[in-house]
Amino acid sequence: MDSLQKQGVRILEFRLDSFPEVSISKIASFAEAVSCRNISILGTFRKNDDISQNRVDLFRELISYFDAIDIECEGNDKKELATLAQENRREILFSTHNFIATPEKESMEKVIEEAQEFGASIVKLAYFAQSKKDMKRLLDFAVSSQKKFPFIAWLSMGQWGPISRILAPVFGSVLAYGYIDKANADGQLSIQELHTGLCHFHPTYQKTFQEKVDFI
Repeated sequence: MDSLQKQGVRILEFRLDSFPEVSISKIASFAEAVSCRNISILGTFRKNDDISQNRVDLFRELISYFDAIDIECEGNDKKELATLAQENRREILFSTHNFIATPEKESMEKVIEEAQEFGASIVKLAYFAQSKKDMKRLLDFAVSSQKKFPFIAWLSMGQWGPISRILAPVFGSVLAYGYIDKANADGQLSIQELHTGLCHFHPTYQKTFQEKVDFI
């Protein structure tokens, strides 16, 4: 845990869908260990056909262990999850994923608007980039939307994924996703790779970047 902090980690994402069965006691132990290091926990449960547990019911049991929860724009339970988060005074990260393409500006704008409706603190835009043009369209949209919604996290997946994860924080993305043991998405960098890349390419990383951007 200490080594992660030295590499800029402020938040750990707990992917509940990565486990065939969720153990409440293990999560409690994990949450206690993390909180002692002043690291926040983001609870995420992507739709997984191998897990029969209801997402809302599961979060209802576990929400006290999380500082924030990820609510998918595409989920049919997003209203229930948003209400649950608000009732328990937990932050909302409103996310959208497209593993095939990068949508046009109008589609991304709708995600921002819906995030505002749900009272989200952060919007995450994760899209597959089929070309450099796709990645630039996402970058341009995220930068231009910061006045309307200041806390946007964005990233591209695919062959343009690695460079996008360095560029995104440089251009204001409030989160940079990296993995500890195994990548969760195409183009994702490890925590060490993120840290090294930002040290090389972000001019003010050492002085101010770690104060403003969290790593997951």
